[in-house]
Amino acid sequence: MKPIELREADFKRAVEAYKGQYKEAMIQEFFDYWTEPNKSNTKMRFELEKTWHLGRRLARWASNGFGVMEKTKPQIEKPKARDDDFGKLDKLLSEYKRRPSEFPFDAFGKWYDFMKAHKLLKPFTKEEVDILIEIYKGDKEKCRCAVVQRTLDGYVNAGLMISDIIEMRQKISA
Repeated sequence: MKPIELREADFKRAVEAYKGQYKEAMIQEFFDYWTEPNKSNTKMRFELEKTWHLGRRLARWASNGFGVMEKTKPQIEKPKARDDDFGKLDKLLSEYKRRPSEFPFDAFGKWYDFMKAHKLLKPFTKEEVDILIEIYKGDKEKCRCAVVQRTLDGYVNAGLMISDIIEMRQKISA
């Protein structure tokens, strides 16, 4: 195993990759908290966790309002989710964010056409598409599910909701 200092530097590089998505003060606080060493100075807090997904941990950290800047910044009330398909998709994303492992994979497929029509899907490279086709042996429905799931993972990692995207688009077009 690498020395703790090298593992900490690796973790810092991984966390800093998210600097464009979150405030620098929040990133630093997250890093400081999760790199706290145990008493014997052999492992850091994040290494003691049973499960770990950096993007999801950062998204959760941000959504819980942790971070120096977040605590002092006045909270802007987000518009309430509407009862239309955008609202339903926001609700799905919110549930997925809280319990991603409990979501049945095939539940994502029904959102593919809607998200594609409204340009809400993550843009995939030809190589990424080819990989999905290979993984799912050409099963179009499973590929669609994977595209939606990976798109939602991107929104979770960025700390965004569908309503945030719609709101940004409205501001840009105004």
